[in-house]
Amino acid sequence: MMHGRNNGKKLMAVRIVKHAFEIIHLLTDKNPIQVFVDAVKNGGPREDSTRVGSAGVVRRQAVDVSPLRRVNQAIYLICTGARNSAFRNIKSIAECLADEIMNCAKESSNSYDEIERVAKTERQCLADVSAQRTYEDVMLSDLSLVDYIAVNKAAQSFLPHTQGRYQMRRFRKAL
Repeated sequence: MMHGRNNGKKLMAVRIVKHAFEIIHLLTDKNPIQVFVDAVKNGGPREDSTRVGSAGVVRRQAVDVSPLRRVNQAIYLICTGARNSAFRNIKSIAECLADEIMNCAKESSNSYDEIERVAKTERQCLADVSAQRTYEDVMLSDLSLVDYIAVNKAAQSFLPHTQGRYQMRRFRKAL
């Protein structure tokens, strides 16, 4: 376990992995170690990019990933995905870890598809709301958190300190 209050708790990590393996065994009727090996095999990156160049001229070049780094990266990505999906969720970390391992073993991007589906509906709703209103209809309560909106150029564009600048207005969400 890592990050904050869970830092260094090895027994908690062992318990989570053991519980996740039990869930995998119940759902798939396969050996959970074999499912985990398949997940690590499928989840590791095959290629990476490295910086090549000297004296400021830097470009990226594709390189193969070493087997040890591929295994380490796959385990890291599975753990990070499980931790992020369990954050502020009703599912436990063991259930999320089991889902990540099973999806990775099946080469399924189910968790990514779920996130993308939710984001797509949010973008669609936002587009519908913005199509109904004009710029003048936007109220302070409609803006999320702090939005910066560029307004017309300064009225005195001939002054040197305002030349070419845009006035920025900052709105806070009404509570």
